[in-house]
Amino acid sequence: NWTPLKLSITKNLTLPDKPNVAGIDLSLFTAESGTLYGLQFAPARNVVKKDLYGIQLGAMNVAPRFYGIQLGIWNYSILYQPEPQPIDSEPQKKAYGNSGFQVSGIVNFTEKFNGVQVSGIANVVWGDYCGIQSAGIYNECTTLKGIQALAAINHCETVNGIQIGLYNQCTTLKGI
Repeated sequence: NWTPLKLSITKNLTLPDKPNVAGIDLSLFTAESGTLYGLQFAPARNVVKKDLYGIQLGAMNVAPRFYGIQLGIWNYSILYQPEPQPIDSEPQKKAYGNSGFQVSGIVNFTEKFNGVQVSGIANVVWGDYCGIQSAGIYNECTTLKGIQALAAINHCETVNGIQIGLYNQCTTLKGI
């Protein structure tokens, strides 16, 4: 169920009709793949239903797990876990679920993240974040190990690092 090249007009009109891509997924409007190793490009919307290892380029980019780059106006990456895991289990011990770069014109949303987020308006991480967040208006995460910078508002429960902005808010601070 893999192909090196997937061409489509929309997510339902594709050649070949295979869910997984190890190469390039190109579309005139919207692209959708199961797992992607490589590049996904569509001007309107890109969706990877499982794992993305590579690059998404489009206005809206969606991947539940990604290791690579999302470049768009709106990027969304939430790590799905089918069942709750005990706190001492291996999935919970893994500190960060998504890794790479998210660059957006408006907003980046993700769960546990390790990397760099740059946005014209906002970056939001629902969980632990290790890296650099830089946005025009708002940066948010639960636990930060790194830097929140250049936003009007930086918000984080626990900061182990640096917040640089007009208004910086945290409950616990180890850093600047």
